[in-house]
Amino acid sequence: MANLMVILHIIAGSIALFSGFSAIYYKKGSKQHRRWGKIFVYSMAMMGGLGAYLAYFKPEFISTINGLFTVYLVTTAWVTVKGEKKEVGNFEKGAFIIVLTIFSLDMYAGTLAMNSESGLYHNFPAGIYFFFGSVAGIATIFDGKLLFNGGISGAARMTRHIWRMCFALLIASASFFLGQMQVFPQVLQRMDILALPVLFVLFTLVYWLYKSIFTTTYKRSR
Repeated sequence: MANLMVILHIIAGSIALFSGFSAIYYKKGSKQHRRWGKIFVYSMAMMGGLGAYLAYFKPEFISTINGLFTVYLVTTAWVTVKGEKKEVGNFEKGAFIIVLTIFSLDMYAGTLAMNSESGLYHNFPAGIYFFFGSVAGIATIFDGKLLFNGGISGAARMTRHIWRMCFALLIASASFFLGQMQVFPQVLQRMDILALPVLFVLFTLVYWLYKSIFTTTYKRSR
């Protein structure tokens, strides 16, 4: 069963990478973009969920948390642009609790790593936990803002969707291109080559995250 789950995790990750880059290629809002985006959400949710489950039994704390964070990112990004009515419901409230928990766990693990003799927690340094914790913290602030204002509209809605999708794709692309360099032909096993798709996603993410921070078109429904 474990081997089957690993295979499904790899298949889902491969589909997620292809569909994610395809969605970026096509114009936002086009039929092709929506089709590839939906495939990306489903495959990333499967990859993240299976990855979190497998990592939990290793155990590998950072992969467990990041798997859950990935599922959170793609589902909240998808729900943000799904349908026309943008009221706050149980999903948004639950998502806020989940990301707040992820943020707290990342910061807690980072503190444990920083205060340990080896400087590691589950074989990872504090900086890794603080990095992902910071992103989770940003998402927590935005979710809190959404709850306070009773919804989201305008440019902020689309920006929220895109930066979350991009960060999920960044996790997948970095895990594959940089974390699995050995699966590539010897001639391609160079950081300056394999880092290119990761940097592309990173620059796209930074652009949309910047827009998200300075976009304030949240609505007040109460």
